[in-house]
Amino acid sequence: MKLMEITLLGSGDAIGMPVPMCGCEYCQKSERRRRPGLLVETNQTTLVFEMSPDIKEQLHKVDVYDVDAFFVTHFHFDHFSGIRELNHIAIEQHVLNPEDFDYNGVHGREITVYGNETVWSYLQDKQGHIAENDNIDFQVMSAGEKARVGDIVVESFRVEHGEETHGYAIQKGDKKVVYVPDVRSIPEDEDSYEDADIALMEGQLFGAESHGYTEEIEQNIEQVGADRTVLVNISEHLNQMHTGELEEAAEKKDYEVWNDFESTEL
Repeated sequence: MKLMEITLLGSGDAIGMPVPMCGCEYCQKSERRRRPGLLVETNQTTLVFEMSPDIKEQLHKVDVYDVDAFFVTHFHFDHFSGIRELNHIAIEQHVLNPEDFDYNGVHGREITVYGNETVWSYLQDKQGHIAENDNIDFQVMSAGEKARVGDIVVESFRVEHGEETHGYAIQKGDKKVVYVPDVRSIPEDEDSYEDADIALMEGQLFGAESHGYTEEIEQNIEQVGADRTVLVNISEHLNQMHTGELEEAAEKKDYEVWNDFESTEL
């Protein structure tokens, strides 16, 4: 019986790999990196973190067709635009004459989403028809709040990344996973991330500084202090490094670089 298994659904940055309209050697020779996403599974519970624009492909790739809840860190396109994809299966009626068809459709599925107040406000302001869909159950989660879904407890914590953004500490029993994909800094008064077995964290620290400077990102990783650190928000294109070079550079710092759909069991 597995305690908890995690699968990286997307290891890339906001653009992903390859970059649109780019024929450079790094885009041509690197494996694809999808936008952010993490799958967490136990024998009882399935959770997905982020709703990226690649969410449909990501879930099909790992053969996941039932999700107990989605958790979103913030409303940026690469983390939340997949709500539009999932809203299509939450719509009660997809065709005008369903009585003429004898098939088991997926439409009318209930979808539970956890996110902060800013994400909820954004959804109401920019995608009101989705916010008003009764089959989208959006649960507003404050920093420091815990949500129990099945046999997993998820606790949110604040991170600095422009608009209100949360990281998540995901725990079953004595096993803990920390997920912080986009971050410049983590307030020192946060502590829910402590004692993690593995952390998946902002990892753009090999020359292409985006969300934060290299020393800031490394300070975040040191602050979390997980037994293992997997770098996400990775781009061969931005760093002008081939995948093997990124992996070697990370290994020298005692970090890991995964490809999409790599997994580990805790």
